Order: sequence, then structure tokens, then C-alpha cells
Amino acid sequence: MIWYHLHSDISNCVTNIDSITKFGQYVQYAKELGMKAMAFTEHGSCMEWYHKKQAIEAAGMLYIHGEEFYVTESLDDKIRDNYHLILLAKNQDGFREINKLVTKSFNRQDNSFYYVPRITMEDVFHTSDNIIITTACLGGPLYKGTDEVKSRFIDFLSTHKDRCFLEIQHHNVDEQKEYNKYLVDLGKTYGLRLIAGTDTHALNKEHLSGRKKLQEAKGVRFANEDNWDLVAKSYEELCEAYQLQNAIPEKDWHTAIENTDLLSEMVEPFQVSTDYKYPKLYENGEDILKKKINEGFVERGIVSLPNRKEYIDRIHHEMEAIEHNKASDFLLLEEDYKKAMRQKGIGCGPSRGSVSGSLICYLLHITDVDSVKYNLNFDRFMNTERVSLADVDSDWSPDERDQVIKYLYTKEGLYCADIVTFNTIKLKGAFTDIARAYGLDLKEVRDVTSNLEGNEEKFRKKYAEIFKYVDLVDGVIVSMGNHPSACIVSPFPLDDEVGLVSTSTDEYRISQLNMKEIDSLNFVKLDVLR
Repeated sequence: MIWYHLHSDISNCVTNIDSITKFGQYVQYAKELGMKAMAFTEHGSCMEWYHKKQAIEAAGMLYIHGEEFYVTESLDDKIRDNYHLILLAKNQDGFREINKLVTKSFNRQDNSFYYVPRITMEDVFHTSDNIIITTACLGGPLYKGTDEVKSRFIDFLSTHKDRCFLEIQHHNVDEQKEYNKYLVDLGKTYGLRLIAGTDTHALNKEHLSGRKKLQEAKGVRFANEDNWDLVAKSYEELCEAYQLQNAIPEKDWHTAIENTDLLSEMVEPFQVSTDYKYPKLYENGEDILKKKINEGFVERGIVSLPNRKEYIDRIHHEMEAIEHNKASDFLLLEEDYKKAMRQKGIGCGPSRGSVSGSLICYLLHITDVDSVKYNLNFDRFMNTERVSLADVDSDWSPDERDQVIKYLYTKEGLYCADIVTFNTIKLKGAFTDIARAYGLDLKEVRDVTSNLEGNEEKFRKKYAEIFKYVDLVDGVIVSMGNHPSACIVSPFPLDDEVGLVSTSTDEYRISQLNMKEIDSLNFVKLDVLR
């Protein structure tokens, strides 16, 4: 058995307080249970998929890329039908296809994003054979859809039965029992396979109670969920849950559990490139770079200096490292957008960090610091002892930074995105939230949070019950945002290789991957500081 219908606290970025469990905690437990594969199907996104992939594979399991999508009948009208469906990638092409659908779902200009990110039924019907589909939960089209929607979806399932599954679940509630019976009959009628989705939202009962307490604090309540069993299950526990539910024959739910292994066998492992992803503005980058260095040699007046031989030797030393690190295209990118800004009368700070040690960057007007004159070290910026991704930080006026960003985002040949950040509950905020759920007086709450530093142990003893939950929700993701200064600049589109999301406050698309993941995959990251 494997888990493929699984929610961590990353689902909170789209659905308010869906889980308080970190994905790494699920991975560790799955490893202890001896699972051979797993998928995280967060609501509405695949955010932090690379870290999940790394963690799952490090645990000796197969990573399955997927999401629980929200699906609408049409984008023509703003209707909150928002059916749930699970889409999983069979292979690398499927991985890209799902990321592209994520990007599409976050489009705020065409009604795709309406309360939540959505794709359409037609998008689902046009998925390729690289995508596995399960019917998800009671929020799926087969349960809450109109007769027309059900009919169209059944037609699709029956003509794609090699990659579609009817998902039963073990929750001991009347609606789920009747739905399971319906799915068993539907499967027999159309020759469709059942599969057992756990719809897991909590690592254990303690996490489930913490989730509920945080929902109380935030005024969140999901209808008809009180009696659902959302805790992670071992094989034995899942069998016991179906026996307790007693809705369908044992052979049917047993086959459905076995089909989770069948699903994993349909999936091929795939690799993600960690090569340096330098944007390429010119076909013959190294030749162009040398030409611009020669021009800068004259423009900066080095050609007339009595010690110009020292400068020439330094240029050769730096070029050796630049070629070793294959960084010519990166420096040309830096030269290009800073030159374009100067032509608009927009200047950046003279230099910041290790790039100050580069004479070539001075000659290209990337910095305004003559590293030879000031005897600055170049090798901290780049050297031939190791290969490292080039990185230059630049300071811009807050009033002019937007023009820098606009240039990068609209330049032909560049593919840019902001970088996602996750907003988490900190200790004081966790206490405030949980205390609210307990009905603690606001003045008393403020007294604790304003005096917590240095008195934490005293308060922990006095409010032991509250702190039990505080520790559970401390550090939980509650929403997403974007990095205030960093953006990805890629030589290829990011909609399928990374997947892009959006917020109501950010003009530009945002990567599904956070800063550490972007660094690990060796994308160029520009820090347009302010």
C-alpha cells in the first residue's frame, strides 16, 4: 500500500488550515511503514515539489508528482463548482504537464482563479496518457456534479480506463458509505478499477487535534468533516477502517488498497537537471564578452594607465575563471539590463559583496569599483578551484526598482518569475491563536506575548494545555507570498519545468519552488535589492 492522496501544511497556501503536518514527517512515517512510493497531492498546487522529491527519494521511495486539482465546468461564468480530482504524473512528460496545468489554474485574468486556482473539465478531458486520474473525495464530480457533468465524466473515465481510477475512501460517514457503494457498482458496469485514497490531513491523532484547534482559532470549519478519519494509516489500520465502515464487500476494498501499489508501478522515476541555467542573450557569448571587455578597457581609461599591464594580467586571470564556470552569459545578462537602466537614467549602487573583486565586472559597468586600484580579491567571487553559480547583488532605488523588474520580465529570451515564500506561525502568534480558541481574555493574551521572552518556562507551566497545541502549530505554514527582492531569470519557460502560481498582490507569477530549491537546481537568481 502507498499513500497518494495526502495533504501537508503546504495545502494551507490554497485551502485555509488544511493540515499542520510537515511533509517530512509523513515521509519519515511512510519509510517506517515500508512504503515503496508516495505522492503529495496538495490542494491547488505542487509547491515545494523538489524538496518533497528529494526527501522521498532519500528515504528509498519513488516520488510521484501530483496534485488535488479544483475543476470547474467552464470559465465563462464565475461559478464556485470547484470539483476535486487527483492528477498524478506517470513520467517526466506528465510532471511537466501537471506543472503547466498548475500555472494555468492560477491565471487571474481569465476566471481560472476564482477563490481557488482551477482548471476546466475540458482540460481534464485533454490530458495525455502521461497522467493518471482518480475521482478523489466527496468533492469530486461523480458525487456533487450535475447529471450532465456525471454523464460526461463517466464517458471520459470509461474511454480512459487504463489510467483512471474510482477512488473509495474509508471514512465512516453515511455519505462516504453510499458513495463507495455507488463507485463499486459503477466500476462493475464500466469495467473501471477501484483505488483506496486515504485523503490524509494529519500524521496522527495529536496532529488532527492541533489542526482542529487552529481551525477554531481562525474561524475555519469544513462541512461534514467532523466524523471523517483524516489520520495517516498503515495497511493494517486501513483494513480495520474498512471493516468498521462495513459498506462494501471486503474483496472490493482489499483490491482497491492493492491498486495503490498498481498505481505506483505505472509511474516511472524521473530526474531533474541541476545544470547551470544561465540565460543566453547571444549565440557567441564569449566573443561578445571579450569585445565588451575591450570596450570597457578604453571607456574606463585603463588603456592610459601606466600599470595597464597589471590590469591586462588580471583580466586574463578572471577570464580563466569565468570560462571555467561557464559564466560568460551571466555577466552579459548583468551588463545588458544595467546598461538599459543607465540609458533610462536609472542607476544602481556602486557594488555589493564579492563581485566588488571583479575587474571585468567593473569594465562592463556591472560595478563601479576598480578592484585593482583598491587591491580587492577576485577569487571570492569566482575561481578555478570549484564550479559555482555566479551571483551579483545590486541595490536599486525603491522608486525605480519596478522598472528594472519590468525590463527583465519583458525582455525577449528571458523567462522570469518571483520566488515563493511561505508565511508561518511563530511562537507568539501560535499562542495568540490557540489562546483565542480557548477563549482566553485578550488582555491576558497580550500580557503573555509581550513578556514571553525570559519567562517562557513560567508561562508554559501556567498555560500547559494551551502550549501543548502551541508547540504543534508553531512553524506551520498558513499562507504564501513572494520574496521581496529575488527573482528567477531562466533561459527556458518556467510554466512546465517549475510551475507558477500567483497572489492577488503580486503583478508577476511566482515559482512553486522556494529559494533553497531554486539555488539547488542552479537557476540564475537576481537579487534586485532596495
